[in-house]
Amino acid sequence: AAAAAAAAAAAAATDDTGVKQKVKSREERLREKQLEEDRKNGLAAPLQKVEGGDINPHIPQYIADAPWYIDDSKQPTLRHQNWESGGAKASDIDQWYRRGVRVAAPATKFRKGACKNCGAMTHTHKQCTERPRKVGAWKSGRQLAADELVEHVELGYDGKRDRWNGYDPRDHKRVMERYEKAEAERARVKAELARKKLEQQQARKNEKKKLQQKQAAAAAAAAAAAA
Repeated sequence: AAAAAAAAAAAAATDDTGVKQKVKSREERLREKQLEEDRKNGLAAPLQKVEGGDINPHIPQYIADAPWYIDDSKQPTLRHQNWESGGAKASDIDQWYRRGVRVAAPATKFRKGACKNCGAMTHTHKQCTERPRKVGAWKSGRQLAADELVEHVELGYDGKRDRWNGYDPRDHKRVMERYEKAEAERARVKAELARKKLEQQQARKNEKKKLQQKQAAAAAAAAAAAA
């Protein structure tokens, strides 16, 4: 039993890398837990990062502690939570692929490896967004499409989760202008119909008035002839 307990203690004192770690006593663990509670309640100063600044005491330990395969120095830091700290540089959050940009003039002859539908070299036949042609460019060799600009945008954490990334406000402005033109045309047609209807009503009133005048003149002439 004693040998089994010693083996278990030795296994607990060894991490995943096989390096022996110092086993903390019960009093040390209680002191660390009490210090953590004091930091959360504001009774003790927060832990300082190596690069400067405070570490929020409410950050869980599994987030604040760096994995052994990234940093085994056990120093207080949050560098492992910064995606750009590893040397990779993320693109700006506002950067996006430019759509519809042509890099060169259309080719005059079909090239090997180009899209069989439109003749562009920047995508394959399955990726082509052009209307399927009755006779593909690889057979006809006519009306070959130009090559598009292919950009590689390495988005960061915020850029990948930005639901409006790649949205151009000018697109909505064009939609608003189209609807405003339609509304203005609708108002013009409505006013034109109202004007024509008013003219027709006025014309009927004038005809009715002329008819009444003719009837009154005929009645007056008949009365004068009878007298």
